[in-house]
Amino acid sequence: MNERDQTYFEDMLSYGAEAIEFLGASDAKHLATDKRTQYALIRAVEIVGEAASKVSVEARTELPDLPWRRIVGMRNTLIHGYRGMDLDLLVEVVRDHLPNLVSQLERLLGDDPK
Repeated sequence: MNERDQTYFEDMLSYGAEAIEFLGASDAKHLATDKRTQYALIRAVEIVGEAASKVSVEARTELPDLPWRRIVGMRNTLIHGYRGMDLDLLVEVVRDHLPNLVSQLERLLGDDPK
């Protein structure tokens, strides 16, 4: 993997882990009233998707099980669908899908990413 792709993978790992931390035990109902956490969570997931969109086709083969199109698609949904944000979907993505992404990136990058 080249240095550029490694940087994108590191960003995906960092912001994915932060999104999981931001969500904690919250649910969509709580996020609806906690705008600060909601915005932080949305931004972290956006960055995961933005970084994923920049990973080269060659580097994506290092993590073939990741749903690359869906990761980038979630970013697009967040950026362009801001008026109708489905908080249940956001919670589902962070709680049910990001832990797998983070785990795979940790294995790929090892214990000591840059």
